[in-house]
Amino acid sequence: GTFFKSVGFKSSETIFIPVSGLEGENLLEKSTNSSLTQWYTGGSLVDIIDGLDPPKRSYDRPFRLVVTDVFKHPQMGLSVAGKVDAGFVIMGTPIVVMPGASNAMVKSITSGDDKSVDYSVSGEQWYQRRVRVL
Repeated sequence: GTFFKSVGFKSSETIFIPVSGLEGENLLEKSTNSSLTQWYTGGSLVDIIDGLDPPKRSYDRPFRLVVTDVFKHPQMGLSVAGKVDAGFVIMGTPIVVMPGASNAMVKSITSGDDKSVDYSVSGEQWYQRRVRVL
């Protein structure tokens, strides 16, 4: 726990869960191994994750996309991929691309599973095809 404290984690907000990926110990189900249950009384990794509160998503803030990839296709034009960090975007929305303050238009949005969607909100992986720079 000392290392985590030194990099800013609060021990009151940190959960330590002993697991073994090699043996599958305490991952899906609570361990029955006596050498572990002697000192650890908490749940399995999945039990703890299922009990966590979902992160708060900032839908009411201005649209912000963390760009993970940019590529240009001869027929489809400029494409951008990333995660919506704040706000939301709707197909056809004018946006400002930074740095440089270039104006652009959202021509289409594809979700992380390659389905065409009309909008994308904070927390979602996003793929935008045919960005028209104005």
